[in-house]
Amino acid sequence: MRTRNKKAQGIYVGLLVGFYIVIMVSLYFTLQEKYSAKTLGEKPLSLIKSYQAGEQVNVYIEESARLASKDTILQIGSSGGFYDSPDCGDYYGFNMWHDEADSCYPKGNDISYSYSSFFIDDLQEYLDSFGNFSDFYVSLADNRISGMFVGYELSKGAKFGAPEVAVSTATPTVNPTVDYKIPPNDATKQALQKISADYGAIIRQASQQYGVSESLIIAHIMLESAGNTLAVGQTSDVGISQFSYPTAKSMPEYFTKLTRCCEQTRCVAGEIKKCTPANDDRFDAAKSIFAEANLISLNLKIFAKYSSKEEFTIAAYNSGPTNVKKAIAATGKSDPSWQEVSAVFTPASVVNYVEKVTRYKYAYQSAVGASS
Repeated sequence: MRTRNKKAQGIYVGLLVGFYIVIMVSLYFTLQEKYSAKTLGEKPLSLIKSYQAGEQVNVYIEESARLASKDTILQIGSSGGFYDSPDCGDYYGFNMWHDEADSCYPKGNDISYSYSSFFIDDLQEYLDSFGNFSDFYVSLADNRISGMFVGYELSKGAKFGAPEVAVSTATPTVNPTVDYKIPPNDATKQALQKISADYGAIIRQASQQYGVSESLIIAHIMLESAGNTLAVGQTSDVGISQFSYPTAKSMPEYFTKLTRCCEQTRCVAGEIKKCTPANDDRFDAAKSIFAEANLISLNLKIFAKYSSKEEFTIAAYNSGPTNVKKAIAATGKSDPSWQEVSAVFTPASVVNYVEKVTRYKYAYQSAVGASS
């Protein structure tokens, strides 16, 4: 009996060991097949890499902000405290604090506005050098930097030696084509037709004199003031065509009487405006419309060689021809499309301006059945 029990025990142990070996071999091949294309720990490693990439972005933005702040102080000093041209104009590129009639010392709001504007421009340049930041919007308010971007790609050779890490490659390099010929709603039609009815005779004269389409003049007026000759913007732009003081001062053939509306470059909320129709020709619809048509005509000549000359002209009306030329050069092309230029244009508000004016132009043509 004992011998049989020992034999039975040996057979049982042998079967158990064999069964265990079969299970382990099966488990080995199952795991080998499951993880043949992936190594254990790949997902945690991917998370670590993503975290490292995110930290690189944070470090780069912080360092960019520090350098941009230093650059901004130098720019404020070299510009005399002004981001935009001062009322006294400039002399060989240097902003003036005095002219024959006025004093134009920078004041508190001027310097705050200049610092914010220069800082955002400088910061954007550093961010652009880091890689392809698409739809990146950054602002400065209450001493805090706020930013938002959709899609970016870190590239080798960035300013602080960032390694080559592809975070996202789905970012388009060119803005999508915008459909400008969207049918206008009734309110837009009525507003455009009212501008034409109220100022049509003046607009036609200006159109003929300067070779600018009526629909383009009306579209500008629609966006700038909606036909309100008494409009005064936050940056002291005045009248139906919203001319700034420096621009109007450079056009004495239209504006002989000019008054600065506010104490500083930007009007403070609730501030009583000093400019009135009695002391400022920018409130005169005829003078402003003729000056607008002349300015558009000049910009059309500047960008005449480009296929997208009209879009460039609209952008120049809002931000000046120099900024448009910089954006064109940034594309690296001799005749870039507006879509290509708008992809590198800053600030984004200018791109929106071009889109709105162009839409109003087509809306007016649709409303009155015109082709120009």
